[in-house]
Order: sequence, then structure tokens, then C-alpha cells
Amino acid sequence: GNKIPSPSDSAGAGAAQGGSQKMKLPPISLNDPPLELDKDGKRIISLEALRREIWLHHGQIRSKRLMKIFSISNKTSKEKKNAFREYVKELCTMRTDSVEGNMLVLKQHYSNMG
Repeated sequence: GNKIPSPSDSAGAGAAQGGSQKMKLPPISLNDPPLELDKDGKRIISLEALRREIWLHHGQIRSKRLMKIFSISNKTSKEKKNAFREYVKELCTMRTDSVEGNMLVLKQHYSNMG
């Protein structure tokens, strides 16, 4: 279920960037297929799904809100929580906002619309 596109999917898109080992994701399109759901009707956690959701919230979102969207709670399996956490670490940086509190902000190379 958690398929991450290989770097060859977007070959040459960032070859001029000095040997960066970051994952290359295709640009976000509003014509993408609808939400992917698992057998329980909950959102499937993938790098692309998290990236798209944060992008749709203008590139920043409260972590509590993102966890609610992807049904992450204390009852969620440890495996699912760890996957969520790893994807968030890869995609975002934490910023403290005086009004909103702690915000997850999409890193610049993931916020590219293409």
C-alpha cells in the first residue's frame, strides 16, 4: 500500500541540484484521483497523500489537524504511527506561530506545483 515513486519517475527534474538524495515526487495536480481509503474506510498514509493534504492547506497545517484527517490517535497501531511520523519528518519543518501554535510547514522542495 505505501508505494513511493522511484527517483527515475521524474528523471532529470532536479539533476542540477548538487547530488541531493531527497526523494523526487511528481508535481501536485488537482486532477489526481480521489482519496485512497483502506478496508476500514480510513485514509491510507503515504508520502504523497500527506504532501497533498498539507499543500491543500496552503503549505502549512497544525499537526493535531493533520493527525485528525488521517485518523491517528492513541488507539492507532504503533506501525501506522511510526510511518506517519517518518513521512511528516521527511516532508515538513516545525514552525511556531504566535496565533496557531506549532505548525507543520511543507519543505520548499515538496511544495513545488510544477
